[in-house]
Amino acid sequence: MEKPPKNAVKFLRWFCREDYVEEIEGDLTEIFEKEYRQSVRKAKWKFVFSVIKYFRPGFIKSFKRNHRSNYQAMFRHNFLLTYRNFLRYKSSFLINLTGLSTGLACTFLIYLWVSDELTVDKFNTKDNRLFRAMEHRVRATGIWTSPTTPGPLAEALVGSLGVLDHRCVGL
Repeated sequence: MEKPPKNAVKFLRWFCREDYVEEIEGDLTEIFEKEYRQSVRKAKWKFVFSVIKYFRPGFIKSFKRNHRSNYQAMFRHNFLLTYRNFLRYKSSFLINLTGLSTGLACTFLIYLWVSDELTVDKFNTKDNRLFRAMEHRVRATGIWTSPTTPGPLAEALVGSLGVLDHRCVGL
């Protein structure tokens, strides 16, 4: 005699409350055996659908944890271990602490810089149409880039592009 589908039985045992699982599994297995004599495929599908029908709040067991963690004791234990390691390995502890704090400070500063760069000119409703013109000047020491531009540049841009509004460029 064929047994019911293994995955369906596993699923039933996983979600069903302990006081119902034996009775439900027994009833479904009896129905499966009767249906199996007539049609194997139909019996397997009917068994799977019957298991799915029992997947409802009245039959689902509680998955809550029964134990409660004591966070203060855990924190105290970890602090005590850290203190003991500090007393035992002072030099390596200070090197690790310096490296960790330097890394965290650099990460924080990079985050602040990137977030500042991403929020530049976001107050403007047409912020996706804003551009910044910069001037490159050649000097004896090399090329120097300046965020300032000559005054006539605004008029030249308005005249050549024709799409710029003179209010945008400060004329």
